[in-house]
Amino acid sequence: MAEAAFLTVCSADTYRWFIPLFVYSAKRAYPEYHVRVFVRGKLDPPLTEALDVVRSTVERHWEVADGCFPDVPVRPSTCNCLRYLLPKETLLEFKYAMFTDVDMVIFRHQPTHAEYYAGVMKATGQPFAGVRGALRRPIRKVTRGYGWDQHYHRIVGGLFAIRPALWLRTTATERRRYVGISRQGNADGRDGVPWAAYPEYDEVMLARMIKWSGLKLPMRKFRFVDETRFNMEYRDVHLGDFEGERWRRCKKELPKRLTPWAIRRFRELEKEQQWLDLVKMCCVDERVRRLIHNLRVYTEAA
Repeated sequence: MAEAAFLTVCSADTYRWFIPLFVYSAKRAYPEYHVRVFVRGKLDPPLTEALDVVRSTVERHWEVADGCFPDVPVRPSTCNCLRYLLPKETLLEFKYAMFTDVDMVIFRHQPTHAEYYAGVMKATGQPFAGVRGALRRPIRKVTRGYGWDQHYHRIVGGLFAIRPALWLRTTATERRRYVGISRQGNADGRDGVPWAAYPEYDEVMLARMIKWSGLKLPMRKFRFVDETRFNMEYRDVHLGDFEGERWRRCKKELPKRLTPWAIRRFRELEKEQQWLDLVKMCCVDERVRRLIHNLRVYTEAA
């Protein structure tokens, strides 16, 4: 059994050019960890060439599998939901499984990511480590008269880790339920909203899996079950934070998300020619180019 893995699911249509940067940064940070990216859709030759560049630098313990989940309905939150419904055979390969977004840049920490999450799970007595999402109304219509705050708790999707063996045993019933719902695209019987129908559905689904499996939800935003505050340095860099003008407007919130420690690590990464060459290849995608540009502007001024 391997010690730990970073796992994610993404769409070939909109996120494929983030994959090489994600794999490279994760394996640069943790050569001993496994990295698995499951892609809905097929990857084109230019992208596979970028992955060959990663392969020439990082040879072992990573995999990008395309053509996954062809029969699952395409909805706003499909790929994010599928992260938590990966086959148990995949999850059981690892002592710790860490789920994240594909548009992340990961750095090495001490304690490592796995050690940090393991410490949280030991302290809370839970088979997972996750934090409560912001208590704002999800982007969907209220149905059947249920209030959003009572029935729509959220767990932040990009900051979640499990001990697979215990997690799978504890959540087996809820996992089977949501796997069935995902294959049919049916509504969740608890509110009548179709599976993956709105952007935050994956976070709501994850909270429901925890709650209805008899586990304890985190207490509030960015706090674990036992009130221990999440160390935001382990969030590293989320390129999605630099979409549009949001990063310019959120002058108070962004420094909480992108810590001075992460900014220093990114500046160090930007001095490495292999990284710069890979970024140049991936910047054929307009979105990657824009987000990397905005991140550089922000970190240079910080």
